[in-house]
Amino acid sequence: MQNLEMYFPVDNLAWYNGVGDIMQRYVFNPTLQAPLRYVHPLQLDGVKKLLSHPFPDYVERVILFGGSLDLSCGVDSDLDFYVISEHEPLAVYREMHERCVQLGRPFDILVSPHEDFIAEAQEFGTVEYDIAKEGLCLYAKEGSRPCIKS
Repeated sequence: MQNLEMYFPVDNLAWYNGVGDIMQRYVFNPTLQAPLRYVHPLQLDGVKKLLSHPFPDYVERVILFGGSLDLSCGVDSDLDFYVISEHEPLAVYREMHERCVQLGRPFDILVSPHEDFIAEAQEFGTVEYDIAKEGLCLYAKEGSRPCIKS
């Protein structure tokens, strides 16, 4: 059983996500800088490994979503990544797959162009809608476009 007292629901860290909701996050390790402070401790090493090498120029954003960001994360939980890129999706998937295999954890990867993500994020019930509400941007290429239209 995890000691839930060590996790800090952050009442004063709220933001408008562009879809109409005010969101809050758990801070799992206040000594780390954002975005790593919001990643569950069981997934932190995997996320650090992923971020330890530069992403190709064609990757616009890498977003972490799912149980890695909340108290539902367990020892068998996977890392869920959504990659936004205008490059050929299969090539982007292969590049991310090669990186993720080395993490030593189960993982899922979704790849989409920016405009497709924006369109799907407006539709309730899509995975993109949930990612727009709760996802954590781990990497954003300098000058990249926002993920949510306001």
